[in-house]
Amino acid sequence: ERLVRLQSFDGSFSVSEELAQILGREVLAQAQSRGADEKTWATVLALVYLRKHLQDQPELLEGLEEKATEYIQEAYGEDFSALLRAAEALMA
Repeated sequence: ERLVRLQSFDGSFSVSEELAQILGREVLAQAQSRGADEKTWATVLALVYLRKHLQDQPELLEGLEEKATEYIQEAYGEDFSALLRAAEALMA
């Protein structure tokens, strides 16, 4: 629930102390090494986290996922699957 409240209107998640507490500072700090800006990487990580923790709430997940995905596609480009796979490996 805390993470859901951190999502911006455009679907993104900004790096903040609260986000670091939820996702982990170490993974958030990897944006540059993953070839993404901090906000895009934070949004990818949040998306992976939401997919993992909201499986039992598909309606809520769908809306959050759609907005986050749109933001990532606009900010990073069409194919962000490698970025998503890297985040999934870190958040496993």
